[in-house]
Amino acid sequence: MQFPSVAPPPTIPKEMVSHLTVANWPITLEKTTLTDAQRRFGGSIGQSGDAGEFLQWLCLYKRNAEDGWVLWLTSGEIDGGSIGGFVWLHMSAAQRIDSRCTELNAEKATVMLPIPLKLNMTRDTVEQLLGKPSGRFHETFTYLHEHKGTIRHAPYTWENSIDIVYKRELVQAIQVDLTISY
Repeated sequence: MQFPSVAPPPTIPKEMVSHLTVANWPITLEKTTLTDAQRRFGGSIGQSGDAGEFLQWLCLYKRNAEDGWVLWLTSGEIDGGSIGGFVWLHMSAAQRIDSRCTELNAEKATVMLPIPLKLNMTRDTVEQLLGKPSGRFHETFTYLHEHKGTIRHAPYTWENSIDIVYKRELVQAIQVDLTISY
């Protein structure tokens, strides 16, 4: 995925994805911790960078004879150990997977979002679901929602973004981030 140095203005009127379910286990972004996910699924938590570039992740995947997917649950510095987003990527049956990734039981290996967005959807179907993207940078289409509010009398900004990459007009990758900043 490629991103511009400045995010596009938010154009999506409502929050899109604040939670997901992986193998029948609910994950609430900004609440469920990466260590809780590791206890549930196993695997190793990876990390890179420092300060504002710090990122931790837990990698899960599903594979069958034809294809599969890989899912990285991510936590940046601003997330404080909570899962703040994820990257969900379609893969071919021949692609190699990092040994630190955990393979999910094939029967239960599902990823469910609160909206009917999934890998291999057509671009037309995505646009029927989400509308026109807030911006596009190369082959990455960005949908951005933002609203302000208060939590315990303190002001905050809630940002929810979905970035989508297409290959031959089909969703190849989905990245979701939720950021609550005070």
